Amino acid sequence: MKTALILLAVIVVWFAARWAYAQVFGVGEIVYRGETIRLSRKYTDYDQYKNDTANIAKEELSRVERLIREAKIGPVFKDWSAFVHAESEIKFPGYGAGGGPKVASAGREVIVSSVEIPSRPPGEKYRYFVLEKQTDGSLRIIDDFIEAGFPRMAVLTADEGRLVCRNADQAVIRERQW
Repeated sequence: MKTALILLAVIVVWFAARWAYAQVFGVGEIVYRGETIRLSRKYTDYDQYKNDTANIAKEELSRVERLIREAKIGPVFKDWSAFVHAESEIKFPGYGAGGGPKVASAGREVIVSSVEIPSRPPGEKYRYFVLEKQTDGSLRIIDDFIEAGFPRMAVLTADEGRLVCRNADQAVIRERQW
């Protein structure tokens, strides 16, 4: 019994010390696009923050979405590297971004990339960029939209002047002329 009480006391002290350390040395906010965003708690390292699916204070999510939605990008980029640099300026720290499907049709080449918008549950919203490769190798944004719902866009087709984006279940999530 005495050993169990000592063990319990050690565990309680360890958790209290960890909590106190986070309160003193932890980070409870992030500056994003010039605005201070409150986190759901204080974090003592980046991986701890990044792996927490509820890392942003709930009341901040709509503001973060607005900041991502309103962020200006493009519309023309010298090359893929220049686009990725601009996209990384929009990405919220600890959240995903990256290239998606590519398609070529009638001599035109198109690629999709996306930036995850923090939400609950995670992975529910993305800002998509549809880029067309120009003859000089530059890229031009031909569509920029936000799509809610999981899974992310998985298929892009370009036929008869139509650009069609589908999710993994083949449901059309966006269609436009191009």
